[in-house]
Amino acid sequence: MTTTNTTTGFLLGIRVSVDGSIQDVRIPTTDGVPELSGITQAIGCDLFDRVALPEDIDVFVDDEGLYRQEPNPVLSEIVRGKLDAPIGYRLHGTGLFLGMNDEGDTLALTPSQRATIAAAWFAASPLAFL
Repeated sequence: MTTTNTTTGFLLGIRVSVDGSIQDVRIPTTDGVPELSGITQAIGCDLFDRVALPEDIDVFVDDEGLYRQEPNPVLSEIVRGKLDAPIGYRLHGTGLFLGMNDEGDTLALTPSQRATIAAAWFAASPLAFL
């Protein structure tokens, strides 16, 4: 990851937990670069993968989630819808959505990206109707 422009000391992202709930998450930065420990703590893992989605959105997931975590049907449905992935596409564990730019830098989500994720969550989550 390379330097990102931020003056807040953190990047604001959205976490989708295994129970389908969503939360705002602040990932600490050092000199504008997200701290890897902040990402691993936010999703509860040791190693992570980044899944690139349209609209300059990334979702970070546990690299070993298939073996260590429960399936996350809400996260899977959100990502499946954005990637036009097959029905059997599944992600395990918690997911963390952050933005990115053309250089591959990790950024805070923009208001438009946050709205996109919220709309996708609303369509995918049974919790949205409680």
